[in-house]
Amino acid sequence: MLARLFGWSVVAAEVVERLGVRNGWYYNEVRALPPGAGDTVSCRLMQRLAKLGVPVIVMAQYGLGHWRGDVGYQSQGYQANSGVLRCAAQAGLIALDLAPPMKAAIDARGLSALFRSEHNSPEGNHLVAELLASELMRRRLLPKPTAP
Repeated sequence: MLARLFGWSVVAAEVVERLGVRNGWYYNEVRALPPGAGDTVSCRLMQRLAKLGVPVIVMAQYGLGHWRGDVGYQSQGYQANSGVLRCAAQAGLIALDLAPPMKAAIDARGLSALFRSEHNSPEGNHLVAELLASELMRRRLLPKPTAP
């Protein structure tokens, strides 16, 4: 990890973000399986989850790095998630992609309102919870809230 070599540096971090060279900067990724095998494993997992006989939601979330990334970087994220979501739907699970509603929220509120780091801010977590609850209610898996 090059970040360890340079230490914590605002300038270095900004250069990394602007150039989009995150991989290997903050962490090293090691694959447990050959490239492309993730979809096969994911699909098998979805089939096993479907046999549980209970509602299962497979939800695609996107971190701050995704939203800051260029079109190519975002495209890789969408492509990876679409394979998993497709397998979930084919297995009869609930596949929920948060990209469209999160994009709309980011456009309306800004990234800094929904993220504090790679993870959601409290406001971002609240939005995700609302989106999930809405999907559960739409599918009649969660009762509609009653007025106090």
